[in-house]
Amino acid sequence: MGNPNCEKCNGKGHYLVPNYQHDVMERIECMDCYAEEHYKWHLSEELSRVLVNASPQKLSMIISEIIVYGIDRDENNSLARIETIIQTKNINEALVLADIYGRNE
Repeated sequence: MGNPNCEKCNGKGHYLVPNYQHDVMERIECMDCYAEEHYKWHLSEELSRVLVNASPQKLSMIISEIIVYGIDRDENNSLARIETIIQTKNINEALVLADIYGRNE
């Protein structure tokens, strides 16, 4: 869950440092990655305050495109899954897919 470009932890989100008192290696959370994740979370929160005034139609269109193109790129899923979501009107599954593919963009 770290930054893949982080030179300190190589994207792991932690790194090992020697503890000479106990003669072991300690796992330390990478504060650079933590700060970047916190910054991204802060940007998401601020952007959500801006987008709250957008039309529901425009937001649903953007989410729909994220889902369709995300599933199309994923070799483990097919577009038939979207057809099933539409037929069953399964809003929860659509939102879960939007969350998954939105984070992978």
